[in-house]
Amino acid sequence: MLSMGTLDPPPHGKTIAYRFDKIWSVTSPDRLPYFSAGIWNASPSFPLTFIKNPILHRHVAYSKKALVGIIMGSSSDSKVMHAAAEILDEFGVKHEDQIVSAHRTPTRLEDYAKHAEREGFKVIIAGAGGSAHLPGMIASHTIIPVIGVPIMVYNDKGGQDKFKFSAFGGLDSLLSISEMPTGSPVVTVGVNKAANAGLYALKILANEHPDLRRRLKGYKVEQHRSVMKESEEMRRLGLARFATKRFKK
Repeated sequence: MLSMGTLDPPPHGKTIAYRFDKIWSVTSPDRLPYFSAGIWNASPSFPLTFIKNPILHRHVAYSKKALVGIIMGSSSDSKVMHAAAEILDEFGVKHEDQIVSAHRTPTRLEDYAKHAEREGFKVIIAGAGGSAHLPGMIASHTIIPVIGVPIMVYNDKGGQDKFKFSAFGGLDSLLSISEMPTGSPVVTVGVNKAANAGLYALKILANEHPDLRRRLKGYKVEQHRSVMKESEEMRRLGLARFATKRFKK
């Protein structure tokens, strides 16, 4: 049992919300919307009941268990897809990352879709270049929302650091993923915009996790502040000096 010390009981029917180990709160016995976990009497007339804090309990859920799957058709796609993982990591959302090729490992498509449903994934982020069949084919095997990332550049398998560009500059991948037939929709972000896919996944999860919703709102506020800060600096320096400072080599 947690040690609480002495608490003055609030008026009957009112809720108090002391935090102890970041997992538990306290409430009056007539306000028990969640599971009871033990009772400690502050006074004979006012028993206090430990309950799971719903917000923190949900936070544990998405930080301890993967709710997002990130897949890509090739290891070279990781050069782009890592941006989705970084966004999820920034918000503390656990994800599972795998390589699933629609053409070289076709039998894995259905296996992965079953795995994702069995594990309780809420969103799948799928990145692919060229013909880019992976997002659409995964979507055909599951009702889990799929976010497709069209990939323009990919690394040579020979180990060189120099990028090779796809024949149509990513337009082939964009059209392949976005032009899905009616009945098998895939959300599509811009070419190489894996970070946006991560943010979109967070917005989907935020429907079930109020703390994520608040943090996403804070993220947008910070974006606003960043733009206003740059605007003020441009106004103060003048456009020519600002550009020289901003883009100096």
